[in-house]
Amino acid sequence: MKPGTIVFRGQTKKEREIIIRYPLKSDVSALRNYINTLSREKTFIRFQGEQVSLADEKKYFVSYKLKIITLGVFANNPIALKMYQKRFDLKEYGRLPQGIKHRGKFVDHIFLYKRV
Repeated sequence: MKPGTIVFRGQTKKEREIIIRYPLKSDVSALRNYINTLSREKTFIRFQGEQVSLADEKKYFVSYKLKIITLGVFANNPIALKMYQKRFDLKEYGRLPQGIKHRGKFVDHIFLYKRV
């Protein structure tokens, strides 16, 4: 797909627009800032606390050829799971019982995918 091509367009329950698209080269700094901000928060992500350099993000961006979207969701985050399945039409392809440690407890790690 070409950079900027829209993969999904929709709305949140509060009628805010959601657009998922292939990134543009001009998005590299914004993506890096978003990743690093998210990493500093206490969230449901595996790379919590890690920071990505601009060089790392540029290297990733250059090799980027999206054919399938995969992601993992913590089972104790049902709001995210429902959103990914209902709003973005991702399908569950696996579940690892007690596969990830989150805030001191092991929870199921649910794996989702969508072909684009």
